[in-house]
Amino acid sequence: MLHLGLSHGSSVSLGIDIGTTTIKAAELSSNKKGLFALTNYAMLETAGNMDHVNNALQSSSLKPLDSDLISYLTLLKKEARFETNKVTASLPAFTAFTTLLEMPEMNTKDISQSLSIEAKHYVPIPISAATLDWIKVGEKVYPDGSKKQLIFLVSIPNEKIEHYHTIFAESGFQLESYEIENMSAVRALTWKLPEPQLLIDIGGRSTALSVGHAG
Repeated sequence: MLHLGLSHGSSVSLGIDIGTTTIKAAELSSNKKGLFALTNYAMLETAGNMDHVNNALQSSSLKPLDSDLISYLTLLKKEARFETNKVTASLPAFTAFTTLLEMPEMNTKDISQSLSIEAKHYVPIPISAATLDWIKVGEKVYPDGSKKQLIFLVSIPNEKIEHYHTIFAESGFQLESYEIENMSAVRALTWKLPEPQLLIDIGGRSTALSVGHAG
């Protein structure tokens, strides 16, 4: 079932989230003041419409079926009539490995260089087979007064990224960027909130809990 909401705008950005049983899309337009408005959205529900027994587009224990994803994304594109085919994709949390690291105070360049070495102790696949990203999420002060910065490390298998590029290309889209869904949700829903927030995302097959703070 497709759920559509149509309008018009310019300077648009399109985000698509592929869940276990639904595909959701939101198109935003920005004005000269840098403010965004929702100009188009769509949701395609696949539950009950797929032939395979698992009845899921993707999950942590099931390889996604390319033919299903391409078919549904193509239908979404046709019916929603988006103004752009350039996409930012939301990746499910189970596609990535994340961990929190403590590191000495250093600049951004040195952090990136250090993580490429340090990450191999935490990432369960060869570093050459993964794409790494990180964000500073806080500081820890020890009793002796010394400080360490808290770094949230994210690694995504290159194979998964390449798969998404292929799926979107075959569906008539151009994948320009991607982000783990938990991180984008936390950033959007904790904006300007002074206290840490617990976010509970109840999906079709799994529930994810995240804690975020605007900082």
